[in-house]
Amino acid sequence: MKAMASAEQIQTAAQAIRDGRLVVFPTETVYGLGADAGNEEAVARIFAAKGRPADNPLIVHLESIAWAEAVVDRLPPVAGVLFERFSPGPLTLVLPAHPSLPGIVTAGLDTVAVRIPSHPVARALLASCGRPVAAPSANRSGEPSPTTVGMARASLERGLVSSVGGESGGITYIDGGPCEVGLESTVAAVSGRRVVILRPGSIGADDLQRAVPDAQIADAPSVDRIDRPVSPGLKHGHYRPGATVIAHDPQDESPDRLRSRILRTVPEGRATVGVIGIAPTAVRIAAEIGRAAGRPGNRRPAETNQGLVREAADAREYAHNLYRWFVELDGQGCEAIVAILPPDQGVGRALRDRITRAAGG
Repeated sequence: MKAMASAEQIQTAAQAIRDGRLVVFPTETVYGLGADAGNEEAVARIFAAKGRPADNPLIVHLESIAWAEAVVDRLPPVAGVLFERFSPGPLTLVLPAHPSLPGIVTAGLDTVAVRIPSHPVARALLASCGRPVAAPSANRSGEPSPTTVGMARASLERGLVSSVGGESGGITYIDGGPCEVGLESTVAAVSGRRVVILRPGSIGADDLQRAVPDAQIADAPSVDRIDRPVSPGLKHGHYRPGATVIAHDPQDESPDRLRSRILRTVPEGRATVGVIGIAPTAVRIAAEIGRAAGRPGNRRPAETNQGLVREAADAREYAHNLYRWFVELDGQGCEAIVAILPPDQGVGRALRDRITRAAGG
């Protein structure tokens, strides 16, 4: 991880929060675009900067569990145990909202999503500004979440007028280096002893069950049945680069069928295709696409080369790099990105969720 931002930079950003302005800051998951959670006008600036739908609630970031009383109406015992076990860290809990919390934060719901980040810069910022910070990912709505400050700036500035210095378009940026996890936090709603996982992340159902063995752990209902999402990432399109993402499961789809899908997806001319996945599968799939392109009768061949292949050693490294690879391959002119689905276990479940959503599923 890059050396922590200076105390002066953090104090400047904390003052920006107190003044009702926006701050991009690192967390262990992705970079966030933060504002004072108690300042309705400041929170409205988040929605404007991102082009975010008003019915998509925000996550409120706390410095410690002691801050929960300012944003949560009551803390169920199960939630207290989960916070004690997994915080600070990449776990967000959806709990009854405090009546004083502005409705724009919760999208008018009676619940609020809260978490305690572990990144030292995020923690220092929260401690310095002294108030809960509402913060979704620091990108234009629908795009891949940023895992570096450069990704955040590039995404947000497509919709803002740039300025010089430490701010741009009224936004203060803090660079804390690449995010460790690379995928958004696990989100779970707690009601009594029932815990419903709304968005998978690096903390899985088995982890939660071990922490609260007497609780009932369940997955959320199908997104198709959700009218009013109670947490981010449940209803609206997310995580999509400019290139078309093609989710591919090698266990269920042959190279020839994948090849046909690529041609249907990018029908004009010669398709430049990137491939990402866990080693050695990505290189093998790229080679198979290339071999299929050379067969008689295969018009409009897919073009792949080593420069357009990204491989991770395991699922955690894949998660760490997913969004960065989306952006990199976009920049290399890929019309399509074949994202190989990892096994449906551990952080692989969260990866499958993000890839499927990026592919439009």
